[in-house]
Amino acid sequence: MDAMCKAKIGKALWFVTGLTALSVGLGAVGVNVLGMLHMESLQTVLRYFVGVAGLASIVMFFMECARGKC
Repeated sequence: MDAMCKAKIGKALWFVTGLTALSVGLGAVGVNVLGMLHMESLQTVLRYFVGVAGLASIVMFFMECARGKC
């Protein structure tokens, strides 16, 4: 895979997982982020999207570790 493309995909995955972590953290203190953004009806679709992003992030991590760059 082209290094520039891989870097952009990696940054996009970090952004998605970062936003998800922020949302979960705010949920722990009682802030309903999906409700504030009026996106509660998209909850299932967003969970799939975040799951795929997380899986891709883990795969990229282990691919880098296999090359000895951990």
